[in-house]
Amino acid sequence: MESAGYAFTLLLWGAAIAVFTVGVIAAVVVPRWRRRIIAGLEEAEQDPEGRALHVLDQ
Repeated sequence: MESAGYAFTLLLWGAAIAVFTVGVIAAVVVPRWRRRIIAGLEEAEQDPEGRALHVLDQ
């Protein structure tokens, strides 16, 4: 029965480490994807000569 307790403890620690690892990876990857997406959208908003297609009225 003691080995079942060890197995359960290892399962809990493994799950905690997996959640932590996924959180760290997401914290690094998501901002990179976000910047890349925003840069792509800004590039798509320009005409072929590089001028912005819409300019806010002053």
